[in-house]
Amino acid sequence: MDYVAEFLPFVLPDQPAHLNHYGVPEGKHKQNMELVPGLGITPIGIRFLWRDSRAVEPYLMAKGGVLVFTPKADSPDGT
Repeated sequence: MDYVAEFLPFVLPDQPAHLNHYGVPEGKHKQNMELVPGLGITPIGIRFLWRDSRAVEPYLMAKGGVLVFTPKADSPDGT
């Protein structure tokens, strides 16, 4: 078992450019997409390894963190 933490200085997901009040896309064409810049931090993380020192080492990972975007993401009425 070991501790894992991450800092993501640049996150760039894409989303539909036009959404209605409920967050449903109003256009399904690829040219109606926009990029949303942001950053992220994951201060809490644990990784469990099985079969240490073998050719195949399966693992289970759990993390918790936050992503922050400059404009509102996923919904025009989101907070």
